Amino acid sequence: MADQVHGQHPGPRAQQGRHHPPVEGRAAETVDAHQHRAARRTGEVQVVHGTADVDGGGRRGRGPAGHLALSGSSRALRGDLLGHGRSSSRAVHRRTAAAAAASGDAAPRRSLRRPACRTLADRIHHPAREPPRPGVGVQHCRVPVGGPTDGVASVDAGHHRRAAPSAVADEAPVLVRLLGPVQAVVAGRPVAFPSPKARALFALLALEPGRTVPVGRLLEGLWGDDPPETATATLQAYVSRLRRVLDPDPGQQGRHPPPSRIRRAPPGYVLEVPAEAVDTQRFRRLSAAAEEQLDRDPLVAVELLDRALGLVRGEPLGDVVDQLPATAAAAAHRLAEEVLAARESHVDALLRADEAETALREAADLLAEHPLRERTQALHLLALYRCGRQADALTAFERFRRRLREELGVDPGPQLRRLHTRLLRQDADLELPSTPPASTPTPTGPATGRGPGDLTGREAPLGRLESALAGARAGGGSVWLVTGEAGIGRTAFCREVVRRARRRGLVTAWGRGQTSAGTTPYWLWLPVLRALPDLPGRSGADVLAGTSPGATSVPAASLPASRSHLHEGVAAALAERAHRQPLLVVLEDLQWADTASLELLGAVAETALDAPLVLLCTLRSPGPPAPPELTRLLARLAGTALQQVRLGGLPPQEARRLLTRRLQHPVDSARVEAAVARADGNPFFLVELARLLDERPAPADPVAGADVPATVLAVLHERLAPLAPGTRRLLEVAAVVGREAQLGLLERVGGLSPADLDAALGEAVETGFVTEQLLPTPRITFVHTLVREALYEGLRPVVRARLHAGVGTELASGRHDATADELAGHLLLGAEVVGPAAALPALLRASRRAAEQTALEHAERLLRQALVLTSRLPAGPERDGWELAVQSRLGSTVAVRSGWGSAEANRALQRAQHLALRSEPDVEMFAAVYHRLSWLTVVGGLDDVRTLGDVLLERSTATPGPTGRRFELLARMSRGAVRWSRGDDEGAVTELVRARQLAEDLGPDLLEAFREHPRTPVLGLLSQALAGAGRGREAWALSRRSLVLARQSSPAEAGGAVMFAGLLAAARQDTSAATALADELAELGRASGLDLHACSADVLGCWAAATGRGTPSGQAEAALVGLRGAVERYRATGARMLLPMVLVLLAEAELHRGQDERSRAALTAARAAGEPGLSRIWSQRLERLGHRLPPVG
Repeated sequence: MADQVHGQHPGPRAQQGRHHPPVEGRAAETVDAHQHRAARRTGEVQVVHGTADVDGGGRRGRGPAGHLALSGSSRALRGDLLGHGRSSSRAVHRRTAAAAAASGDAAPRRSLRRPACRTLADRIHHPAREPPRPGVGVQHCRVPVGGPTDGVASVDAGHHRRAAPSAVADEAPVLVRLLGPVQAVVAGRPVAFPSPKARALFALLALEPGRTVPVGRLLEGLWGDDPPETATATLQAYVSRLRRVLDPDPGQQGRHPPPSRIRRAPPGYVLEVPAEAVDTQRFRRLSAAAEEQLDRDPLVAVELLDRALGLVRGEPLGDVVDQLPATAAAAAHRLAEEVLAARESHVDALLRADEAETALREAADLLAEHPLRERTQALHLLALYRCGRQADALTAFERFRRRLREELGVDPGPQLRRLHTRLLRQDADLELPSTPPASTPTPTGPATGRGPGDLTGREAPLGRLESALAGARAGGGSVWLVTGEAGIGRTAFCREVVRRARRRGLVTAWGRGQTSAGTTPYWLWLPVLRALPDLPGRSGADVLAGTSPGATSVPAASLPASRSHLHEGVAAALAERAHRQPLLVVLEDLQWADTASLELLGAVAETALDAPLVLLCTLRSPGPPAPPELTRLLARLAGTALQQVRLGGLPPQEARRLLTRRLQHPVDSARVEAAVARADGNPFFLVELARLLDERPAPADPVAGADVPATVLAVLHERLAPLAPGTRRLLEVAAVVGREAQLGLLERVGGLSPADLDAALGEAVETGFVTEQLLPTPRITFVHTLVREALYEGLRPVVRARLHAGVGTELASGRHDATADELAGHLLLGAEVVGPAAALPALLRASRRAAEQTALEHAERLLRQALVLTSRLPAGPERDGWELAVQSRLGSTVAVRSGWGSAEANRALQRAQHLALRSEPDVEMFAAVYHRLSWLTVVGGLDDVRTLGDVLLERSTATPGPTGRRFELLARMSRGAVRWSRGDDEGAVTELVRARQLAEDLGPDLLEAFREHPRTPVLGLLSQALAGAGRGREAWALSRRSLVLARQSSPAEAGGAVMFAGLLAAARQDTSAATALADELAELGRASGLDLHACSADVLGCWAAATGRGTPSGQAEAALVGLRGAVERYRATGARMLLPMVLVLLAEAELHRGQDERSRAALTAARAAGEPGLSRIWSQRLERLGHRLPPVG
């Protein structure tokens, strides 16, 4: 009915537990010899089959397979161990200490450290910057091969820095390596690829693990624009050879596939491998988590980046890039750019962690490799300044400026020029803050937020949270809600709690509700999930974040099943993570949280009390009207152990102290008292009033009778009034973008020249409205959301729409990072300017992403907004085409979310059918008709199915070529379903055999044409019709064939095949097969979220338990009760096609347990549901049951 979300791969532990045969014979010897020769040439450490060759000298240290034994000089550290100098020696020390602690060995005795620089040189050594010294050894240790720590060297055991939380031991092994020479690992050993082209093909598939790569793109990636005539056949041969390499003993795999396998998935091939087992995926996840932690805990960011860079073994795709044409080789360049960005972030994290000397050495290495890269230059200048070398920093800037002019004829960019100006001024904000808050800006911007001294008056609630943190250390969890009006200091309060939590050793993660255009599902939780990359893979966090490699396009997961199952998995994963190290999760601004985030919060809150997990949530109150979902959540939590903290205004004495501390010039006491009275103790209001008193010669008139947020906005408007027009323009565009805005986006949308942008940005920063952040990307951030609200609300509707249109158009260019929801939100709000047709593609993409995240209510809302836009298009083919696409998706979404019997789903799909039959044949037309037929068949609209099938058959005779055969396929499938449902098994077999032949002839193109493959329903219906026609042996063989094919596809398609097979097993009275298929169907139902599959699994499983031989009486009675409930749930789905069979199973179970009257009632209902006919195998069974029942009376 709709595109489905693919199932998840088995978790890392399940993968590790499987047996994989070793690579044998010449292949393994070839790999050994090749890598041994490479080691002799480069002097790097090569790890093959548990051996290590150090420095190319041929000396091998034997250790257990999959481990590395190190000895020799420090030159070994330049190779694979540290990614060519990209990991700091501090990381080496941490890894050595961890290895020694794990093995119980004493601390290393030798040190690679020697003094190098003034302040930190006697603490940390960087081996990439020091020549080798004879006689300095590397201690023997064992490290698992394939993880992010491929080698460990010893350092001074006396140096210790707090290690960030790590979960390396819990990570799955790396099976696919692209960050260097391409490798595939089977049974712990790199395999030998059959040819360079095969290695290149493997790399192309591995770049998109879990996703189908079309054949056309593979051909282009291997041979460019001029593939040979035999390219397709050659590609198939390469795939076949790769399969043999990845699974050398397929006869032993049974139903459990190998960890890495290549599967045909129309219209191409897919490499099935756990995402975390691919080094690029793990690298990106660790890098993203580090970016989340840069502001909050730079030590954790350093640790995460150490792990990420430890995966890098050389130039990405280094041994295949020459085999690829330019279009495919661009992927290698993108990976290299990601590695470079991570190295820069590592320097940034070191600067934030007060390790400027180490940062300076790494920045110098980067600058030597990339002398014209401005971000690297900025880091180098800041590191020089932090090391007390201001003159060197200024000299380095002048040298860089001269080089740019000489080589490129340009000047440094505006961000670098502003940094130079601040260096000249010796700006105090360039120094590292002594206690950075939870959201400290990058070192290029000033620190914001209230300092510790501004928390006066909060001692009592802080004491309560301190006790909760202590309880978490003792193993207990709690849930907290901090409320207060806008500007009262909720964020500053949470920052202080985070600071105290870190002091106690808790891991912290921070999320915030979304305030920009568009609402992205799980936005509140995305930073939290990214900050904790070591959550178990089975948790479903990738699905919630929309990054699951198995996710597809159109909704298939229903809210009651799939989403609650995913939420439970994430909650359990967070609890498990907290048991390893206590965890504090801060969730700010629940008033802006989306529905999916609130539901996940409810699931996590239920588990928090039984784990060392503290949930700290904030809510603006009074504030915007609370959505019903938030009201229900708070009511539910209030009935548990929810603890609340209400932050009120500061006492007059503390308010006066805060105000006077913020004043830059003397102010008479009368004006101070008036300001204190006006602020009513609101800290943010006091700060803004202090700035106003400094800027204006006379105090602003108080706003009598207004509440504090309104007066705050009034003061902000007064402060914004005297800004220069360019500054005002910059801030207005930024307010439309959101709390944060990229400078490149502001420059393009605002229409400001570089000089005007510099001037406007300087005034905006100096007046304290925004902070500027250069890293990781140049952007500005509003110091408080109230500033953005004041600017946004002050825009006239026409201006606001024009700015939204400009932002959306610029984001659509792809030059800036933006979520699908942000793009859709801006274009929707600017639709009056750009036109509805410009917003519709973005809305459809956003709805698709929401479906991938199981946020069907959000997908439905987006589709309804899209439907409104289609009504504003002029009548004609363009409008019909857009409405067809929207109505088809909307009907599918509503049917899955609200039930198959939904009248609204019927109206939407009926309208889509009407539009499709009068439009030209295309993908949207065929998909709409297919979904309409599927819906009608499931709900029992057989007359409509027959009528539509006849129309399609007429079209097939009038349309030649593949298009006509697609029409005939839909017609035969629908006519076969009708004939089988009405008892004409032989006629159904005739129609469905033809449909099967057409599906095979049309091949993989059907998946693209119908948005899902009709193979499963055709084979499922055909197996049932064959059984009814008395051809049971053929039916069972076809059913098994259908299962083999469907298990290679999405959970929804596999679930349909298993459901038909289970029904056939029940028809054969095979309770053991029905039980096994019911268990499998239950798992698939949870993965796909289809209630129909979940209910069918319960029906089959309970029937088998209630009627099976040897079932204890008590269990059989319980199964019968469960069967009754399952049948009622099946009825509630609105599905009618299989209802007669379900009722026959219920009647049989009731009779088996001696419930004659209940059996008679179920039998009567089955006869009524089966009118006007029923497949022979089920009609005969129904009659036999009727004869077995005793006569009435």
